[in-house]
Amino acid sequence: MPHVEDKSSILPVTNKALEFVALFALALIAHAVVLQFIFPGYYDPLWPLHSDFYLPTNISNSGLGVLNYLSKPRPSGMAFFFLIGRFGVHGSIAAIIFVTLMNVAMTATIAKNLLNISFNFQFLATYIIYIFLLFSHPYFYSFYAHDAFSQLSYFFLLIGVLFYSFFFKKSFKISVLLLFIFSLLAFLAKETFGLAAIAVSLVWLLYHQKKSVKEAIAPTASVFLALCIVFIYSFTIKSAFITNSNDAYRVEFNPLSIMSNWFEYVSLGYNVASLVGLLLIGALVWYKFQVKNKSSVFFYAACLLGFIAALLPNSLLASHVHPGYSWTGAYLSFAIIFLVASPHIIHGWKRPQIGLFIGLLLMVGFISHVVNIKKYSSSANQWVLIQEDIQRNLLNSLKMLVEDLDEKESEHILITGISFPYEPFHYGNSLNNYLSNYDVKIDVLSYSQESTATQRGKYISKIPVSNELDLSKYSRIWLFGNDGRFIYLFKNEKINDLFPLKKYILFPEVGDVLGVNFLSFTSDDSLTSFADGYKLLNAGNTYLIYQQTDLAINAYKQSARLIPDNPYPWYMIGIELEKQNKLEEAKTYLNKAVELDPGNLNENFRSALMRVTSHK
Repeated sequence: MPHVEDKSSILPVTNKALEFVALFALALIAHAVVLQFIFPGYYDPLWPLHSDFYLPTNISNSGLGVLNYLSKPRPSGMAFFFLIGRFGVHGSIAAIIFVTLMNVAMTATIAKNLLNISFNFQFLATYIIYIFLLFSHPYFYSFYAHDAFSQLSYFFLLIGVLFYSFFFKKSFKISVLLLFIFSLLAFLAKETFGLAAIAVSLVWLLYHQKKSVKEAIAPTASVFLALCIVFIYSFTIKSAFITNSNDAYRVEFNPLSIMSNWFEYVSLGYNVASLVGLLLIGALVWYKFQVKNKSSVFFYAACLLGFIAALLPNSLLASHVHPGYSWTGAYLSFAIIFLVASPHIIHGWKRPQIGLFIGLLLMVGFISHVVNIKKYSSSANQWVLIQEDIQRNLLNSLKMLVEDLDEKESEHILITGISFPYEPFHYGNSLNNYLSNYDVKIDVLSYSQESTATQRGKYISKIPVSNELDLSKYSRIWLFGNDGRFIYLFKNEKINDLFPLKKYILFPEVGDVLGVNFLSFTSDDSLTSFADGYKLLNAGNTYLIYQQTDLAINAYKQSARLIPDNPYPWYMIGIELEKQNKLEEAKTYLNKAVELDPGNLNENFRSALMRVTSHK
C-alpha cells in the first residue's frame, strides 16, 4: 500500500510548537474538568495525599547540594525533587502535574508523527477521548502525582524518542546517543518503564529490519544498555529497590504470583467498556492489515506490548500491591485510540463513517466512566481522599498558627495529636518555608514505638509520648484532632495550669470524647454513670488510634464496669490481649462477650473466641 498522509489541518500554517501548546492546553483543561465533575468531584490538586509529597521540599531544604543525592538510589529522580522542592509543597506538586500533562501531550505528538496524522478534527477528537480515558481512570487521581518518579521516567523516555526522531535523518549517531542518554536518565529516575521501553523498541526493530539492520537495532540496543547500566549501578550502591533488602519491595519471580498481580491491575484499571473499545480498534487494524497496511499493526502491537510490559515490574512486588499501579500502563494502552485518526485506517472513508466510529468511541468512553463509578467510591480511593483532607486541614492550621508567632520572640512549641499516618513532620525540613522567619523549636509528640527523641529537621524534633513530659518548658502547645484540624492553643502563662489536663493534652481526641473543657481547664474524672461507660468505650477506641494499647485496655475495663451487660468492652479487651499473645486472658474476656450476645448479633465475637481457643 502506498504511503498515505492526511494533509488536512485546522491550523492555517503548520506550526509544531503551536500544535504542542494546544495539546498541552487541552490536557490542562481536561484535567480540571475531569477532576471537578467526575472524580474526586472538586479541583484542588495541590495538596499532599501522603508523606512522600513532602520529600521534595525536605530534600531541597536539607542543606545538602544536589550532588549529594547522585549517589542515592534513583538519582535523577532525587535531583528532580531537589529542584522542584524550591517551589514549596504546593509548587512541587504543581511541577509533577506539569510533567504529567507534558507526558500526555508528548505521547499524542509521537503518535501523530508515527501515524502521519495531520492536526485535524479527527485527531483532536481522538485526543480528547484519550485524555478523558487517562484522567477518568479510577486510580489516576489517587496515584499519578504520588508516583512522581514514574512520571519523570516516562517523561525522559518521551524526550529521548522525540530527539531520536528529530536527529535521525540529520545524524544517526547523535540520535542514538541522545536516546541512550535520556533512557539512562529515565531508568535512573525509576525502572518501571524499562521493560515497556524494550518491548516498544523491539517492535521498532521488527518493523525496520528490512530497511536497515543497524537503524532497526539501535533503539533496542540503546535502551537495553541504559537499563543494564542502571541495574549494575543499583546493585553497586545496594539499592533497596533492587536488592530485596526492603520487604515492601521484595521481588517475587513466581509466575503464578506475577500473573495474579498483573490481572489484578488490569481488572482494577480497566473495565469491559474500555477493553471492548481497544479490541474494536484492534479489529479495524487487523482488517486494514489484510489490505497490506502494516504500520498500523505495528503501532497497535507497540502500544499493547508496552502496556503489558509496563504493568510487569509492579506485578513482581508481591508485598506491595497497590491499586494505583494499575494506571502505569494507561499512557500506552489508551494511545491505541489515535489509530482511529490515522490516514492509513480511515483512507477511503466518508466523513459520516469517521464521525460514526469516533462517536462510537465516545460512547465507549462514557460507558467506561459509568462503570468506573463504583471504583471511584472504593475504600482505596476514599482512604486517599480522607488523607488529602487531613493534610489540607493540617497545613492550613499550621500556616495560621505560624503566622500568629512573633518574629522577635524565641519559641519552644509542643505539638500533640498527630495520630494520622501521613504528616510533614516525618520530613521536618519540608516545613522550613513556613518557619524560616522565626526563632522556633518544635517538638512533635510521636505515638509510635520510638523510645528516644529524633531530630527531623532544622526546626523539628519528634519525641516519645510520656507522662513524665514537662509541659512547663514550652512557650506554646498546639493540639490537633485526628482530622488534622487545630483544636486548641495553650501558651505562656496558662501552661502552668495544665497539670490536671495533662493526659488529655497528650491525647487530645480522648479529652474530646470524655468532654474535657479545655477553655475552663476543667476535667470531670468522676466517670460513674451508664452514659460514661459508652464514653469510656469510645475513649478506648481513641487510645488505639494513638497506639496506646495499655491505656485502651484500662479504658475498656472501666467501661465494662459501668456497662457490664454490653459485650463490646469485653470483646475489645480480648482482641487487644490476643495481639499481645495473652491467649488465656483473652479467652476469658471473649467468652464473656459471647455470653452477652446470645442472639449471635455479631459473628466476630464467636469467631475471635474460636480463633483464640484453637491457637496452639
